[in-house]
Amino acid sequence: MPHNCSCMKLMLPSSQSATGWLLLEQGDLAGRRYCFEISVCPSPVCQCERVRLRCFPETTEQSPQASVPVCLEMDLEQCEIANFEELNSDPESIRLAKAIANEISKADWNKAQELLSRC
Repeated sequence: MPHNCSCMKLMLPSSQSATGWLLLEQGDLAGRRYCFEISVCPSPVCQCERVRLRCFPETTEQSPQASVPVCLEMDLEQCEIANFEELNSDPESIRLAKAIANEISKADWNKAQELLSRC
């Protein structure tokens, strides 16, 4: 995917934590912050190079409504979101997935690969 200079801000979890956040900078989701839980394949022999992000929009006190998480399968080897097809059935999920795909930088993919290697 092409990248512009203005990319999202991504805070990956430390090895002790399983949560992080991202802030989108472009498009109709610009300014929206999402918290996410990250999980890796539990199999010690698996070489899948994928992590799952369960993304939740950050809520405010004025709008505390709980939302269904958007689950993104991040393929770290291919540097792409692997589950676009299944996300197509939900407009909010595919909207977030496309926004992240458009804004994620090579440096962000590299940071995610480093995190996976520590797990």
